[in-house]
Amino acid sequence: MPSPPLPPRLSDPLVPADAAEIVDDDEWTGVVVGGEARRLGGTLELDDCHLVGVSLVGSELDRLRMTDVLLEDCDLSGLVADAADLLRVELRGCRLRGVVLPQAKLRHVRIEGGSLDEASLRLAVGSKVEITGSSMRETDLYGIELADGQLTRCDLTGAELSAARLPGAWLHGSTLDGVRGAEGLRGIVIDSAQVHPLALRVLAALDIEIDDDPC
Repeated sequence: MPSPPLPPRLSDPLVPADAAEIVDDDEWTGVVVGGEARRLGGTLELDDCHLVGVSLVGSELDRLRMTDVLLEDCDLSGLVADAADLLRVELRGCRLRGVVLPQAKLRHVRIEGGSLDEASLRLAVGSKVEITGSSMRETDLYGIELADGQLTRCDLTGAELSAARLPGAWLHGSTLDGVRGAEGLRGIVIDSAQVHPLALRVLAALDIEIDDDPC
């Protein structure tokens, strides 16, 4: 089993701050942030931060960088961020439905619970990424490349996995019904309960037909 991601390295104490004070092209360091921010644009850089219940719904960022950041119960639904760069970031119970992070760079990132339904991580590159107990229905993982990854106890129903590279990734307890591009699962590690549904996806990807009629 891959070793877990490194947790965020947070200062103690962090300085309290109000999310309403976050503005476009902003940088925050060494703070614990609560509340609702307005919809943002431009760039956002967070270093050594703890976000609690912060909403950035629908924000469109030219750049997003997070280093040593813990997010709890935050809502990032519909956030679009080019050139996202996350290092030692943990998200607990956060809403990421429809988030768009094309070509994101993810290192030592952990996502626990919450929803990534219909999110897009197309062509993302990551190492030590762990997503556990999360809903990932219809998530677009086209061309994603993960080293030492874990997608455990996740609902990947209908996920797009074409051209994905997940060598050695653990998918224990995850639902794989209706995944597209099953060839992208080459080299993963699963449990015995997943063999049958995954076999059907692989057979379909290879256009193999099952017919018990000998005539």
